[in-house]
Formats: sequence, C-alpha cells, structure tokens
Amino acid sequence: MNSINMQLIEYIENNILPIYDKNDSGHGIEHIQYVIRRSLDFAKQFENIDLNMIYVIAAFHDLGHHIDKDKHEVLSAKLFYKKLCSTR
Repeated sequence: MNSINMQLIEYIENNILPIYDKNDSGHGIEHIQYVIRRSLDFAKQFENIDLNMIYVIAAFHDLGHHIDKDKHEVLSAKLFYKKLCSTR
C-alpha cells in the first residue's frame, strides 16, 4: 500500500484547505475533510492507486465554490492548474 507524501499533506493543509473558509458551510473545511477521508478510504480498495493523486483531487474539488457555485468545478480545476504552475 502506498502512502501520501508528507510534504504534499503539509502544502495542502497550509495553502489549500484554508481557502475553504471562504465557502459556505456546506462546502467548507468540514466538508472537504470528509471528502478527502472518504476518497482515500474508497481508493484503498484498489492496488497500485496513487493516493497522492486522490488526495489532491479531493482537496481541490470544491475550491472555487466561493467564487461561483454554479461553475465551481471549472474554477476549481483552473485554481488547481494555477497552483500547479506556480509551484514549479
């Protein structure tokens, strides 16, 4: 079983999860922590799955909800891409 990179966890907890405080309570920090936990639990059923990828996808999935709830999926993907490019 693989594990999640501790530097990745630290980055997400310090730089991404705090953004969820801007979202409504239904899409806030408790929601995202639940989604991350459930996603990882589900993913562990599969061999050779990249838990780092699952963790990041779950962490970013509602990130843009506070900007536009109707288009948050697209905005969340754009925010992910922007963060990805800025860390290279």
